Amino acid sequence: MSHVFNSIVSISLLASGLCISGESSSSKTTTVEAPSTISTQTALVQQFFNAYSSNNVSELSQIMAKDYSIENASDIHEITYSKYSEMSKNIKVRASAMHKALPNFSLDVKEVFSNGNKVFAKTVISGLQKGQFLGTVPSNKPIHIHIYSVFTIKNDKIVKISEMWNELSIMKQLGCVVL
Repeated sequence: MSHVFNSIVSISLLASGLCISGESSSSKTTTVEAPSTISTQTALVQQFFNAYSSNNVSELSQIMAKDYSIENASDIHEITYSKYSEMSKNIKVRASAMHKALPNFSLDVKEVFSNGNKVFAKTVISGLQKGQFLGTVPSNKPIHIHIYSVFTIKNDKIVKISEMWNELSIMKQLGCVVL
């Protein structure tokens, strides 16, 4: 039973971005150290969030690989387009549309951790809907968009973003769906 617990603790520590530095075989204690520096991949994702937040499409172009892809992880059948610019597969179109719909929005990075060439990020975008958003007229209502993303990094560029948004919650916040 203690082996299973140690494995769960190890997985949890790795998931939170901590590194296991060693384990004593006699006492079964684990020494944990925080990483000494932020990974290059994590720094690139933070740069992405800064550029997205400031609608700096020039910097987004430099961060993203020329042939990057964005995948909606909650779709059963991946589609290559979206009816709405806010969900565009073109990150520059998406950033501009989000800034138009939710001017002065804030992007709060809740969690980030990396493993190899993958970076996981849990973020929340919040703002007042002052422009058309997902086909709805401006409501001046507060919107909170929870996004879970896995970034794939190759040659110091983001090559893929696999993400999941809380679309049903967004539609409830806009008053389009009542449950």
